[in-house]
Amino acid sequence: MRSLNRLTVWALALVATPGGWSAAAQTPEERTQQALETVLAGRYDAFYAQWSPEMKKAMPRETYAAEAGRILSALGRPQSQDAPRTRHIGDAATVTIQVHWSGTALNFIASWNAAGQLQGTWFRPAEPEATAYETPPYSKPDSFSEHDISVGAEEWKLPGTLTVPKGKGPWPALVLVHGSGPNDRDESVGGVKVFRDLAEGLATRGIAVARYDKRTKVYPQKCAADPNFTMTQETVEDAVLAAAWLRKQDGIDARRIFVLGHSQGGYMMPRIMRADATLAGVVVMAGNARPLEELVVEQTEYLASLEGEPTAAQQARLAEIRHDPWVVMSGVTERYKADLKGYDPPALAAASPIPMLILQGERDYQVRMTDFDLWKAGLGHKKDVTMRSYPMLNHLFVAGEGKGGHVAGEVIGDIADWIGGGRPARPPQAASLPHVVLKPVANMYAQPAEDSEVVSQAIYGTGIEVVETRPGWLRVRTPDDYTGWMADGDVRSGTHYAEGGRVAHVESLFAHIYREPNVTQRRPLITVPFETRLEVIGEPGQDPRWLEIRLPDDRTGWVQRGDVSFDAQPLSIEAAIELSRRFVGLPYTWGGTSSFGYDCSGFTQMLCRRRGTTIPRDADLQAAWQGVTALKREELRPGDLVFFGSAADRITHTGMYIGDGKFISATTWVRPVVQISDLSDPHWARLLVASRRLK
Repeated sequence: MRSLNRLTVWALALVATPGGWSAAAQTPEERTQQALETVLAGRYDAFYAQWSPEMKKAMPRETYAAEAGRILSALGRPQSQDAPRTRHIGDAATVTIQVHWSGTALNFIASWNAAGQLQGTWFRPAEPEATAYETPPYSKPDSFSEHDISVGAEEWKLPGTLTVPKGKGPWPALVLVHGSGPNDRDESVGGVKVFRDLAEGLATRGIAVARYDKRTKVYPQKCAADPNFTMTQETVEDAVLAAAWLRKQDGIDARRIFVLGHSQGGYMMPRIMRADATLAGVVVMAGNARPLEELVVEQTEYLASLEGEPTAAQQARLAEIRHDPWVVMSGVTERYKADLKGYDPPALAAASPIPMLILQGERDYQVRMTDFDLWKAGLGHKKDVTMRSYPMLNHLFVAGEGKGGHVAGEVIGDIADWIGGGRPARPPQAASLPHVVLKPVANMYAQPAEDSEVVSQAIYGTGIEVVETRPGWLRVRTPDDYTGWMADGDVRSGTHYAEGGRVAHVESLFAHIYREPNVTQRRPLITVPFETRLEVIGEPGQDPRWLEIRLPDDRTGWVQRGDVSFDAQPLSIEAAIELSRRFVGLPYTWGGTSSFGYDCSGFTQMLCRRRGTTIPRDADLQAAWQGVTALKREELRPGDLVFFGSAADRITHTGMYIGDGKFISATTWVRPVVQISDLSDPHWARLLVASRRLK
């Protein structure tokens, strides 16, 4: 059933070790030819024997055999093969052999390391022969320039292109987000280059455009081998980072950053809006509003109808897909499915204030007018939404069959008019949006400069209020009513975090957050301090040692249950004293409020907070606070607060009394650490000026 070939994107990345093949005696091309013959012959046991233990664990032999057998049996006997094509990257060699069947072709790709080991192999639909790009009429190459860029997180760097209008900026700018599959930066589909058309057409109209090769194209093996890989990682993360990168570029108007998503990129647009609430606007092109499974069944039935009367085998295959649409999407993990469960794009978009432009081709069979109508119904009460459909355009926004041609000029014009046609920049809304800290510990400065004094800190996931903005800086207020300047890259706007639902509190001095429930596979995603609050989204019964969590930047991670607690009850004085001793030896840090390093008042404030009372941030204000009662030294009891300075109105240090004439504090005296000291020590006896008890 050839229609299945058009649906199937088969990308199984497999790491293997040599054994049975004389790898060292063969060229990469010879090894690839032998591997292909083994698979085509259905000798999966022999092929599976070459896999590493890690890949055998990640993908059972039965799964590979079923997927490969299903595709190859549907295609029948191949008619011919092309000569191997080899690409060398360092010591690795990737070999591609195109295999031809009647009416279709697939590329068999094998990647070999320097030792001759198979480190990746997959089938992929053969791309049509590259043809010279013909400039569409709406593109004026003399009006813009292009240069190479790199976007994304350090471990997922993606090459791309920035197209910038010539002349004096600053220009509004747009990030392009791909549809499904391992797309290049031009989103080349058949003979159409959707994103190149958009970039050149919009740059001609005065809009800068950033586009990049998709993560699954640049890192196919790494993505396929990750059991926790999700569509959020595939699509959302890089789009948000690209928008942040654009804001920092010369000649770009940082207040007029837009994102455009096509197909899957449009489907994920509400999550992009949630992740970056400062966007000036978003464009959804043929973005589905329905679940992916529903579209797969609909597309399968449509393509099957083009083949005429189906055979019994084809009918059985259709029934199988109706029962479980995921069978046509090889290698999709349970984690990938779970990430999309219950996702409602229009409902999530309706909660965002970001303006939207939603476009749909009426001849699109992949994402239909049904989806367009769902967007319209779901966003009916949302302000600043523009919706437009095009009777003659298909899924690629091309008139006709989409086997060539360009994105229609009217689409370019509508987007350009909506973004750049005098559309005002969104006014700064930082002070009215919720913000959350993204760094393990974020410094707060006296002035908007990193060389000014650190006055306090806020830990990971803390909700903060922004009271003033300057370029690159936010003046923030923390929950204890303390203010200071924080770098804008240390926070995320437009979101709340860990304010409801199942919330875990870090009880270890430090907790590692991992990408998967395994401490040996990869380095931690992030290490967070004591008292960090984490949103729990999963508690797998098969391994009760782990909790799955959502991070403030919408990534998911795993924390060991032994590092956290769900009991947030206030501590007794005895328990607070016991807790305080766990910090002995931790470094003193000026302005510190975390287990990465406390100052004296930050440490005392934390101990009181654990007892259920939030006291002021600074030592002198703590002593003067109306929530405490003054004491004489001889009245001290464990849990009372002690204050030191040159005089009662010049307090510079504080600690908590723990009994037997001793107190605990973060101090620079003798050693800059949290330590237990004796009130009879001449140094402290001379400086003790006040004692207080919590009311």
